[in-house]
Formats: sequence, C-alpha cells, structure tokens
Amino acid sequence: MMPADSPIVAFYRGAGCDQSGRLIAEIHRFSNRELEQCHDYIQWLFPLIVRSQFNPNAPILVEADIALFTSDPVLRVNFRRSLEKILGFYGYEIVANNPVQIFESEQWGNRSIKWISDGNHNYMRITRILRSAYLLGFEDYAQAFIDRLLKLRDSPYGRIIGARMFAFWHEAVSRNG
Repeated sequence: MMPADSPIVAFYRGAGCDQSGRLIAEIHRFSNRELEQCHDYIQWLFPLIVRSQFNPNAPILVEADIALFTSDPVLRVNFRRSLEKILGFYGYEIVANNPVQIFESEQWGNRSIKWISDGNHNYMRITRILRSAYLLGFEDYAQAFIDRLLKLRDSPYGRIIGARMFAFWHEAVSRNG
C-alpha cells in the first residue's frame, strides 16, 4: 500500500487544497491584484523546510517531498507554472529553458513599480521563491532569477532594495541557505 501524499504533494498534484480550501489551479488563475492582496498562498506555492511565521498552517517540506519534486513530472510541471505565475507578477518571464533564461517582460515597467519600494513585503516573498526553487530541484530557475535580480543592484533600484536584501537573495540560492 502506497503512503498517502503529504499535504504539499497532494496540493501540487491538484488533489488537495490549501488551508483556505483552494486548489493549486485556482491560485494559478489569481489576478495580479489577488497575488498582491492575498498573503496565505505563497507558502503553499513555494514551500520551505521551515515553518512560516506568517502562515503557521502551511505545510513544511520533508525529505520525501523534496525527492518527489525532483522526479515527479506532475509536480515539476505545476511548480514551473507557479514560477511562471509569480515571475509574471514581478514583471519577468522565462524566455528559454536550456539554459534557463529569465528576462523582463513587456509588463516590467507596470509591475516593478508595484513591488520595488522601501521595505516592500515582496522582497521576503522573493527570498522564499528562490529558496523553494533551489530546494525542489529548480536550481537553474533560481539561479536565472537571482542573476536577473542582481542586475537591479547597479541600477537606481539597487538603493531602494538595499544591499541587505540582495545578500538574503544570494544566500537563498546557496547550499547553506
């Protein structure tokens, strides 16, 4: 008899709901406004091995989950959809897969003004996204995203975001993150 899927695996398979009763497909259909205003989905789309202080009802990853995410095609497709959705929210898009390349989308100007501001909560969301992608076998996506984000460091946005946040982002994609 097969063991039951963990809550995060069931959610990513489309068979389980988050703590608010939403399926992953529903969150993938969120508008940018919903992505900004809702604060309890990010821990489900981008789970970590540590409990969230902001959403203690969200599951945490265990080794078996991580192993499944690195090998199960359904989980991998849905995680990539999560990445595409959230990257679009920030004004980025995946433009190539081999190697993975992420660039500013046509919406970059409209989207960046929504999240690049002093102390914006999206900075911590980005840290979570990077770390989750790294843990779940999407290191190439995490690296492409951090490479793109680091280009902001030497732009006028760099002073707004701050050196401390760039350090958090860089650490998120490291082995010790």
